[in-house]
Amino acid sequence: MHIHKISNQKHIHFLKEERKDPITGDLIVEGDEVVFCAECKSAFFKSSWEYIGKRHCNTESTIFIFPQTKTIRITNKYWELRKTQKTDDTTCK
Repeated sequence: MHIHKISNQKHIHFLKEERKDPITGDLIVEGDEVVFCAECKSAFFKSSWEYIGKRHCNTESTIFIFPQTKTIRITNKYWELRKTQKTDDTTCK
């Protein structure tokens, strides 16, 4: 089991995500010890991981290296076009 202690300096992006432990529902904050499921990358408190029998997604594996946050921007071209048209329709003539 690979345990990561959350630090404001090292894990600022992770903390900004305001992730919660899926078992307790509690917010993960600085000083908490967490493990990441190797399959789905969910973050669990160490105690929650032990509570569920150190197993999730049919694996006992946890991630050794703290996962990097990736920002994904999803756009909908139809919605962007619609917003533009709506803006144009509401201007004074």
